[in-house]
Amino acid sequence: MKNNDTKQKIIETGSEIILAKGYNATGLQAILTAAGVPKGSFYYYFRSKEDFGVAIVEYYGRINFDITMSVYNDQNLSPKQKLNKLFILGRDYRAQHGCNAMCLIGNLGTEMAKASEAIRIAMKKEAERQVKVIAGIIAEAQAQGEISSTHSPQSLAEFIGAAWQGALTSMQINQDIKPLDIFLEQIFDNLLA
Repeated sequence: MKNNDTKQKIIETGSEIILAKGYNATGLQAILTAAGVPKGSFYYYFRSKEDFGVAIVEYYGRINFDITMSVYNDQNLSPKQKLNKLFILGRDYRAQHGCNAMCLIGNLGTEMAKASEAIRIAMKKEAERQVKVIAGIIAEAQAQGEISSTHSPQSLAEFIGAAWQGALTSMQINQDIKPLDIFLEQIFDNLLA
């Protein structure tokens, strides 16, 4: 395996395990064994488990951002339709993969925000990047009269992001997709009507 391939394999495998078990409950040996990588290789690519945690947040953030940008760049959708599609995709993914298909950044935020400043900052950066795009879509929807201009795009985007994370947590607690359906109904039928 090439160096970049090995590092990527560790990150991808680690992301899956940490998403399923949590950061603190996941040992490096379990990740390396699952990735088929010798133990000594880990410290060639990462200074520490915390450095690895930051790499996972950045990796997961890139995936989310790429999905967001593909929807954002879809010229066949109006701004409000783009915003709706982003969250429908998230809802449908959970419907297909089960209620334990959580958001890695949301999970890590709950677990690691107090424990690791480096991971917290990486998560904050990724969340801010998503919110910025959502705020831009909201601003476009307001300019086109699709939604009310009563609230600032930034405030709406931050609220929607927080409400989504809450809906995901509720979904996992209840083991039911219904909180995501309620989120969609309240955001798109009421708040952004």
